[in-house]
Amino acid sequence: MNYIKRRSIYYIAIYFLVFVPVFGFAQLRGQSRIDSLLKVLPGLNEEKIKLYVLYNLSTEYTCINPDEGIKFGLKSLDLAEHLHAQKDIGQAYNSIGVNYEAKAEHPKALEYSFKALKCYEDIKDLPNIEIARVLSNIGNIYLNQASYDKALEYYLKSLPIYEKSGKNIGLANALNGVGSVYAFQKNYDKSNDFYTSKRRNWQ
Repeated sequence: MNYIKRRSIYYIAIYFLVFVPVFGFAQLRGQSRIDSLLKVLPGLNEEKIKLYVLYNLSTEYTCINPDEGIKFGLKSLDLAEHLHAQKDIGQAYNSIGVNYEAKAEHPKALEYSFKALKCYEDIKDLPNIEIARVLSNIGNIYLNQASYDKALEYYLKSLPIYEKSGKNIGLANALNGVGSVYAFQKNYDKSNDFYTSKRRNWQ
């Protein structure tokens, strides 16, 4: 069997082992998806695919076991650094930060989130949506710390990026974050504006 044919069979096998379980069965979430990812991880030799699996394990563990999420996030970070994959380094930082936030370890969450933001800002051709997600995550961390002015600062930075990108779920989450800040500050009229509006002047 020639080399090209062997490689073709290899990638078909990887597709059915990894991408079909992960993408093909949209109902797999949480522990079911984790089990699917863990099953294929030991046999992966292709580093980019392994990186994808490690990152997804980190994100899936966030709501189930954030300590495991951090562990797999750090593994994905090591591999991304080995591959000099700047975007993937940023994603790993962000995932680790989100897992620390799930543990309510706010200083560590901010540390990794700001590393992700710096990493993304250094990539010239990166879609701005990646930056918006990190800005919104930083807003969430500050909100959970009751640092309302800082939370508002980062939510407001994310809003025009989300609106321009057309990512309505991200936009809605950031609007909800701003509304929550104003609600905690007892500015209920402004809070209601953001809770009920799809767009505004962001001030």
